[in-house]
Amino acid sequence: MLHLAVMLAISWGTPAHGFEYDEGLVLDSDDGRFLLRTGMRVQVRGTVLANNNGAPGHDITVPRGRLAFTGHAWSEGLGYAFQADLNSERAQMLDYYLNYRIGAGVQLRAGQYKKPFNRHQLQSTNALALVERAFIDEHYDGGRDIGLMFHNGIAKKTGFEWAIGAFNGHGVPLEAVEEPQRVHPLIVARVGLSTPGMEEYSQVDFVRGGFRGAVALNTQLDFDADRSHDGLTRHGLDAIGKIGGLGGQFAIFTQTIQAQRNAWADQEIVDYGLHVEANFVVDEKLAPAIRYARVIAADRRAGTDIDEMGAGFTTYFHKHAVKWGHDIGQITTTVNGRNDQVENALRVRSQVELSF
Repeated sequence: MLHLAVMLAISWGTPAHGFEYDEGLVLDSDDGRFLLRTGMRVQVRGTVLANNNGAPGHDITVPRGRLAFTGHAWSEGLGYAFQADLNSERAQMLDYYLNYRIGAGVQLRAGQYKKPFNRHQLQSTNALALVERAFIDEHYDGGRDIGLMFHNGIAKKTGFEWAIGAFNGHGVPLEAVEEPQRVHPLIVARVGLSTPGMEEYSQVDFVRGGFRGAVALNTQLDFDADRSHDGLTRHGLDAIGKIGGLGGQFAIFTQTIQAQRNAWADQEIVDYGLHVEANFVVDEKLAPAIRYARVIAADRRAGTDIDEMGAGFTTYFHKHAVKWGHDIGQITTTVNGRNDQVENALRVRSQVELSF
């Protein structure tokens, strides 16, 4: 709220253009030098979970209560973003960064934000076809971190996009840390192509036009610069296509870990991952969807396999701004060994979402 007050104070001395609505409430100056866009999103979810190791559980939660401020100051080339999450478990800052257009299609972003890795993570939870992301997103360490990144408009540019950045390596802390953590450097990069008019970071095809598609390569490299002897790599290929209301996407992953204490280059494969989803929009109001995700351990004697199968449908009252989604899915976790240990979890979810 302090940020909003500052922007209002700046705008007070600047010829104001006034409030309007454009994917959020917008306040801008008449000369275009200042702009403030506010956004809010609330999700209310009911969940029933049953597994073969205990009694069924059920609850009602608010998984996300987002409040965001974005815009630019003094010029359109100097952008900023702040986003807080006030959910039923905790309150935390998600995004807070500055973004500067250097020129010739190059931008510099500094602060905390999503790493440029995995299309499924870069897709907002507001733009999903099912209630929540697949488990595989967290497994391959998508999400936010503090870092410095060069890019040409990641997650917002149609055509050729690229991004490369250096990050803290700890991700977003869920709790306050009393003592500073040592930097655990992580290099993340993404390069991709998309056809004209492709909304590649939204799963549902409300346009219902001809074929549009996008494909990208991702990588994360932990060079063990902090000498913690746990250097690793993660790699992924993802793609999405849309045609006539049908949307589908897939991704494949692999990750490796340092095999020897002082030899980063000696990497051994940990596992392989696959993620596939498809959905179809009926009259812009209803969209059934299906999902399959799988992680296969490279070590068949001691690794862990994870399978997720899911299906559901979403009713759209005002596209993604007002919707009601439902899904049912099963996650099977298998700890490999002489006697495989298998856990099956059946999950049913229903979620109402409002955003503006």
